Amino acid sequence: MRRISRIALFGILPLITACATPGQSVRVVDRRIVMGCEAMIVTYAEDAEQARDATRRAFEVMTDIEAALSDYRPSSEVERIVRGQGVWQEVGDDLHLALIESDRWRRWSGNAFDPAIGATTRLWRDARSRGTPPSARERATAAAVSGWSAIEFDASERRVRILKDGVHLDFGGIGKGMAADAALDSLVATGLPRSLVDVGGDIVVGAAPPGSDGWSVRMDRGPGAGRRVLVLEHAAVATSGDRHQWIRGNDGERMGHVIDARTLSPAVDQRFVTVVVHAERNAAASADALASIFALVEPTRFDHCPEDLRRVRVLIDGDDGAEVGWVDLSPGPDRD
Repeated sequence: MRRISRIALFGILPLITACATPGQSVRVVDRRIVMGCEAMIVTYAEDAEQARDATRRAFEVMTDIEAALSDYRPSSEVERIVRGQGVWQEVGDDLHLALIESDRWRRWSGNAFDPAIGATTRLWRDARSRGTPPSARERATAAAVSGWSAIEFDASERRVRILKDGVHLDFGGIGKGMAADAALDSLVATGLPRSLVDVGGDIVVGAAPPGSDGWSVRMDRGPGAGRRVLVLEHAAVATSGDRHQWIRGNDGERMGHVIDARTLSPAVDQRFVTVVVHAERNAAASADALASIFALVEPTRFDHCPEDLRRVRVLIDGDDGAEVGWVDLSPGPDRD
């Protein structure tokens, strides 16, 4: 479920810079590599040293999440878990939250979203690298160990059991959003609510910068599609689509990089979506997951968003880059 996001904040600056703003606030920008992509924090504080200490701690929080969820690092918690096939294993806070949120979005999406299809996402990731689709035999082998039924998750006991050898968990559809949320929570806890966190294009913002109505976020919607600027406060934004990662199938169809867990095949619809989520908590993780879901399923198929989200807006672009329009989802009960 990995995605390349094409969203940027106006005024990206080099690693750790600081400048004064009206009202004696100091704007600090810190940029580092997290989860294999460029991450950036922008925050406003009364003291630059305070802000630098806070951004350092926020990046440490994000690297902790990477250490828990990364399927690229053999030493990560999730990789240790999948190697312990057949036995119940306790999970840490970050992996526990990732499993809870992923299961919630799996049920809400009608099984289109599923982190337990890692064997299949790895197969297609390798196929894109070599430029040819996997064989039917390779797909069948991966499918046999893909899907939520291949694991058992006991949320109350904070434990998981891998039921089949060869199962892999892939949190690429929610992990960057989780890291962004955790970093913003860390900054707010240290008294810096006027902050923005960008993890590879998954962006979450807190209170507006001094003297502003919100954070200006530019959406790069691809060649010929033009750009749109969103002004956001207490919200998150993420994108998904196949404009930057895709492979040509055996029948000539263009197959994207977002895998539909219902069919274990890449999306062939060239829909490009931008999701804006307003929520008290987990806004970026929700936007991250919803961007993957809406790349597979038309947003109009859903009549509401989960009740803990204040509002969800989805911008749909067609395959020619033309803007189709916004879809608004208001809160409603979670559904199974």
